[in-house]
Amino acid sequence: VTVWYYDALQQHLMEYLWVTTLKPPLTYLLHALVLLVFGAEQAYERHIFLVLAFFLDSVAVCLLYKAACRFKVWRGVAFAFCLLYSFALVPFELWRDGAHYDHHTLFFVAFFIYAGSRLVSGGGFRDVALTSFAGALLVAQSTTNSAVVPFAAAVVVLGAPQFRTNSMYLLKGVVLAAIGPVLVSGLLIAKNYLVAGIPAPSNLGGPAAMMFVQQALSYDEASLQRILVEADVPDWYLWCYKNAIAPLDPSGVPYQGWNFLAQSFGICYPWTAPESATWPFDFSPLYEHLQA
Repeated sequence: VTVWYYDALQQHLMEYLWVTTLKPPLTYLLHALVLLVFGAEQAYERHIFLVLAFFLDSVAVCLLYKAACRFKVWRGVAFAFCLLYSFALVPFELWRDGAHYDHHTLFFVAFFIYAGSRLVSGGGFRDVALTSFAGALLVAQSTTNSAVVPFAAAVVVLGAPQFRTNSMYLLKGVVLAAIGPVLVSGLLIAKNYLVAGIPAPSNLGGPAAMMFVQQALSYDEASLQRILVEADVPDWYLWCYKNAIAPLDPSGVPYQGWNFLAQSFGICYPWTAPESATWPFDFSPLYEHLQA
């Protein structure tokens, strides 16, 4: 799978960015940059994605420390907290060799918090623009933040005392802070609607929401399937939900407890070979169902 992903980023980056609606675009751009600089073979053998995750998280911890100091947190407490936090991050970074899109989320969240701390601690319109820029990057990297970041950026301006002295300055600050993340969200929504008819910044929230519903209903299969029917989900998703196949570990054994995850993400295609050099999935059951 990794080989095909690398090849897609190197040979078809623009098509990949245009067609894909599942994950945020900034992740693909970061991974494509790594492949451009190091090449696919070196990036894989030297664990460059893991190195990038370590580097970004290190910068993120420094930004969080600086933000805490700007919020008047005692430096010793801030340093101790960030030190412990950095150690706690290591197991997460090693997960999937640093190549998951969530490995970059901390950096962009920390950058947004740091920009907001500069603004609240007395910054001017330059820091408002920095907050807007940081918010735009955060939305582009984690599009589920589209509903939160614009409001958070506006609230930061409202919390800055230097802007509350003049209503016109306050209005300009709120608009400037929110315009970056709003613009990125709008572009992603427009692109995804043109490509897939989905008026949303990504469709990643669908499987995540389904996981929440599964837990809320204590994995009651009868209730879950009834809700799917009542919600009028696409026929292919309902079929995949009913015929979900748990992912396999490298030895070819199904991961324990992953069947519910396979249901929420619609994984209805068996693996042909877990370590195959070619595409290791068999979509023929779904294809035959769609052709029936």
